[in-house]
Amino acid sequence: MTRTSHRTVIGAVALSLAFFAAACGTSSGSDSAKKETTTTAKAADESTTTTTAADDDGEATDPDAQARADSVDLTVSDFPDGWEATPGSDSDEESPLNDCDPRLGDRSVQLARHSTDEFSVGSMDAGDGTQVTARTVVFEDETAAEDAVAPFTEPDVISCIDDALKSAFSAGGQDVTVEGTLGLGDATFDVDDTVALSASYTLTAGDGSTLDLNFGVLVLRVGDIATNVVVQSVDPDFDVTTLPIDTLVEQLNAA
Repeated sequence: MTRTSHRTVIGAVALSLAFFAAACGTSSGSDSAKKETTTTAKAADESTTTTTAADDDGEATDPDAQARADSVDLTVSDFPDGWEATPGSDSDEESPLNDCDPRLGDRSVQLARHSTDEFSVGSMDAGDGTQVTARTVVFEDETAAEDAVAPFTEPDVISCIDDALKSAFSAGGQDVTVEGTLGLGDATFDVDDTVALSASYTLTAGDGSTLDLNFGVLVLRVGDIATNVVVQSVDPDFDVTTLPIDTLVEQLNAA
């Protein structure tokens, strides 16, 4: 990696995380829902993010479903030493992946959602950074949840997501080309459905600077509730097994 001048590529990586955070059918509530987020102190034992899908009167549209979504949450204390947390982001806008498959962002079947903080370790600028975020949706029934997860296993949809990600890397007028391909990964957890997508991308800016980026998406479903985890890392030594995925699995099974 060219370390002397790759801020253009770093900017593209930041755009990609924001882009994909709205995907996986876990960022948008019902058509009438809106989000309110409160984040407390960033100390290891205090960092929390609460997201509430509410109607126009500020009342949760389905309090029980919202409580279940909120119960699937990570704090910085779940991560190894050195990780930091910042307030998570969420959006009522439709998923940008709807063009790949409308099931990826069908708001009509979502009852509640919750976003964790956004977690990071190292520095993207220094070439050793990793970023992680997770979002959870409670669907109206198990069939709706199955339908939301299913597209992530379909080759045409995966190819479309890959193309959309590469477009996001080059968004904002940044002269960035991308090599690498998103594909199905290998992961097994004690849930009803597990889908893993991963890619090793090389981003090259017009000034010749390059950046190697490992990108991954993990979708976990238990009954009518599903969580997606988005990970991107420019640290060649990052060990994905250090992430607290087992904590999310336990919470999903209990929700």
